[in-house]
Amino acid sequence: VLVNCLFSGNVGTTRAGAMEIFRVTATVVNCTMTLNSTPSSGSGGLSVDAASPTIVNCIIYANTNSSGAGATSQIALLGSATPAVSYTTVQGGYAGVGNVSSDPLFAQASGEDTIPGTADDSGRLLSGAPANDSGAQAPLVNLGVFTDLVGSPRFREDPLAPNTGLGAAPLPDRGAHEFRCRADQNANGSVTVQDLFDFVNAYFAGDLSADINGSGTVTVQ
Repeated sequence: VLVNCLFSGNVGTTRAGAMEIFRVTATVVNCTMTLNSTPSSGSGGLSVDAASPTIVNCIIYANTNSSGAGATSQIALLGSATPAVSYTTVQGGYAGVGNVSSDPLFAQASGEDTIPGTADDSGRLLSGAPANDSGAQAPLVNLGVFTDLVGSPRFREDPLAPNTGLGAAPLPDRGAHEFRCRADQNANGSVTVQDLFDFVNAYFAGDLSADINGSGTVTVQ
């Protein structure tokens, strides 16, 4: 089981840039694969060969192969591959319940340095992004996972995004990061003076929760 993983800026030499699933039982939940590539005709994102993995609540977008960033560069099937893909955003589209092809609207996928594959890469989404509040609730609950890649709580409403996922609101976002207003330091759903105090404490402690601009470091900026 892979959950809350970010694959960004990887380069594969042959069949996959981000991940290859080959003859294993795999479940991939709330993972983001973006800006990965391969110079071959394989998938810049995910390649599946002789396997039937479950892929749910993921974002597989802006990966490239020798032909560009089409659908087969996001998910490539080899051999007897039969993945079950649902509530996942796949550039170019992919058959399955809840799947969409729309731009997930990353805030800054390649980070402040705009270089994929570096420490400041982020799968965070903009407010109102179509990937927000659009995941399936049960896969995370069944795994006992209630936080995202950076430890922020899951199942938080984005007031600018409709609930289009599966389950009772609040629903999870797709991908490795749950949306939150960066000024909401304590992640309680509102911005108050307590958030200011929490930010100051985190800043002087060097805690990355004080990295408001997403640069990967805590600075006066």
